[in-house]
Amino acid sequence: MLKRNLVNELIKQFTLSLEEIDKFIGLQLYDDALLVIDNCFKSIFRLSAKFINSLSDENILDLIRVNNILDVERCIMAAKLLNEEADIYLRNGDENESFYLHCKSLYLYLTASQHWDNTSELDIYLNEIEDLYSKVKDYKLPNKIQENMMLYYEDKCCFDKAEDILYEMLNYNDDEYKDSIINFGIEFYERLLKKDNITLENGNLPRSEVLDGLSNLKNEK
Repeated sequence: MLKRNLVNELIKQFTLSLEEIDKFIGLQLYDDALLVIDNCFKSIFRLSAKFINSLSDENILDLIRVNNILDVERCIMAAKLLNEEADIYLRNGDENESFYLHCKSLYLYLTASQHWDNTSELDIYLNEIEDLYSKVKDYKLPNKIQENMMLYYEDKCCFDKAEDILYEMLNYNDDEYKDSIINFGIEFYERLLKKDNITLENGNLPRSEVLDGLSNLKNEK
């Protein structure tokens, strides 16, 4: 009970910080908004935004694991703050830093979505995933993001969108990664074959297309 109360207080402070960030962005006081983001990172993680930004995605996840269990709420908070920060850099014309931070945010959101149990008000921020993906999908993305985005669409029964990402990975990756992508795709199609025909059709990927996709990948091995 005490732990839940502490988490609720943290969420309350986080929400107030977001309101302040939105206010400063609306006034085009971007440096002030970045300062609030920095202070929020320090409050939640005891680390500055600059330090968080310098970490790899996996190192950030290590920071927010407790006894090897992901703290999903803090993961979402980190993703949201990184997304806000990235949007500010984009407004300031720094597309490279914006892309870098948007990718970090997306990866954290996707990781959180895989562990989420719908027990907190923070789940509203997971709705940003598809919009965030639309901001970065026209660029070459790390395979780990593409694979997690596939899993996200699969979970949402958007099987055609998941397949589109699979073929993007196959078309735009070097040969050294091709085998692992093919194996990932085969596993994807094999999972779909366990679903009923209505589910597959509602996901815009009927069984005949799943079988064709699976056959094509197996022929490429």
